[in-house]
Amino acid sequence: MLATSEELIRGGGIRVDYLGHAHPQGDADAMDRHVARMEELTGLRQRTKTWWVRGSLLGQGRLCMYALALGSSESPASALDRHELAH
Repeated sequence: MLATSEELIRGGGIRVDYLGHAHPQGDADAMDRHVARMEELTGLRQRTKTWWVRGSLLGQGRLCMYALALGSSESPASALDRHELAH
């Protein structure tokens, strides 16, 4: 199920579909910091916002394609979430 407007956080470089997670704003803030750090380290800039789905979507999970990152369902965000978002 896709997020309702109450289950969607818009950060600087990401949109988070959190579907009832306990600390969605904290997770979104941490991931925004992660993206900013990657930009600093690589000298590259994010070209488009990434849609970060917490858990699976349409039976798929733990993958990234185009600007869609399907991460873990745990909070706080894990290394898997940072890895998928980095693609």
